[in-house]
Amino acid sequence: MDAVREHQQLLQLLTQRMLLEQRETVEPAPKRQRMVLPDYDCDFGALEGKGNKSLIGQRQRLVHLHDVFADVQLKWRAVVDAPAANRAERAEAMEEAVRKTQEVFEQQAKELVIAHHHGWDVVGQMRGTPYAATEEEQKALKKAIKAAAESRKVAKPPGKAQPAQVAAAAGPSAPKAPKGPCYKCNAMGHWAKECPNPPK
Repeated sequence: MDAVREHQQLLQLLTQRMLLEQRETVEPAPKRQRMVLPDYDCDFGALEGKGNKSLIGQRQRLVHLHDVFADVQLKWRAVVDAPAANRAERAEAMEEAVRKTQEVFEQQAKELVIAHHHGWDVVGQMRGTPYAATEEEQKALKKAIKAAAESRKVAKPPGKAQPAQVAAAAGPSAPKAPKGPCYKCNAMGHWAKECPNPPK
């Protein structure tokens, strides 16, 4: 019995020692800080009372995706900071994947803002260009807006008949029946200028 007790005590001491050693090597987790959704302050017209519901919904989706992405990034950072034997290669690959994911996310968010302010044809002209952060990017945006406007002009077919011209070619039409009462006698069915009842 004494041998079993000594063995149990020895195991407890070894376990406590291992836990203390691990506690000394593990650094405390950094304080959780969530990134703010930068550069996407566009409310898509909601404050003016003319919000684009589709784009507002897309922005809400982007905010949610950004929050999820921020959580993943923080959790991954905690994993990378934890002591481990050979995580260097895996950590570098994961950080690269996270960086690429963030770039794609930011580009999609910028395209939604451009689509709200200038239309999807401008987004098509600007693919691959970031949204107006520098003077060069502002010039590229103006150039894309101009190119999109030119493509809109080209899309209209020339010489199309106007509706007023087509209606005039149809010939004379019957006069409309009057709606509402006559202003002279208050009877229905005729205008005041054609009133059959003389004023009293």
